Amino acid sequence: MTKNGIHTLDETLQVANQWLKELNLAMGWDDGNRSYRLLRATLHALRDRLPAHEAVHLGAQLPMLIRGLYYDGWQMRESPSSERSRDAFLAHIEAAFKQDPNADPEALVRKVFAFLAGKISAGEIGDVDDTELKVLDAPTKQARRKRFYQAWAILLVSTGVGILGGFLFSTVLLFAGFGLAFGRRENGVKNMIVAISMTVLVYVVFGRIMAVPLLDGVLW
Repeated sequence: MTKNGIHTLDETLQVANQWLKELNLAMGWDDGNRSYRLLRATLHALRDRLPAHEAVHLGAQLPMLIRGLYYDGWQMRESPSSERSRDAFLAHIEAAFKQDPNADPEALVRKVFAFLAGKISAGEIGDVDDTELKVLDAPTKQARRKRFYQAWAILLVSTGVGILGGFLFSTVLLFAGFGLAFGRRENGVKNMIVAISMTVLVYVVFGRIMAVPLLDGVLW
């Protein structure tokens, strides 16, 4: 124990206060209670829209007192809330600020998510990304739509090339296309090596061992 109490409790109280101070700063506020209400409402809205295992995983990333705040009133269930629309999410935040007519729920939530992104591990944010975090972010929605069309374009082009020149060409285009379109830029060389390696593997297994005609196409 410390002079003022149990060391672990003193430390977790300091961490929780630090979180609220940093959120206060990020919001441009000078009101800890307001930041507390915002963090609580956002975490609860997010928690209730996650499957149980992802909600627990997210909770494990939070400091002890913030974790208690996060779990307060939670009823564990396998299926998340059916209210997964953007408006339903924002309504939860708006309810916490009904006495504050100047509050913009969407702007508040975006700032909280940006704050959490700096606090929670990248892997966990990846899990959360499939919830309203992306629904609220228009640029991210556009990016997801772009990736969807890119994936279909790669599949269609690869299939067309495969019909014209043979399955092996389709394979290399498929792996290389996905590697370039969806891989990190700094991993471009690695992705190309993987694409070529997979193509060689396909050629050896199907072309050499199983004698599948991988280079038979319409053009020859």
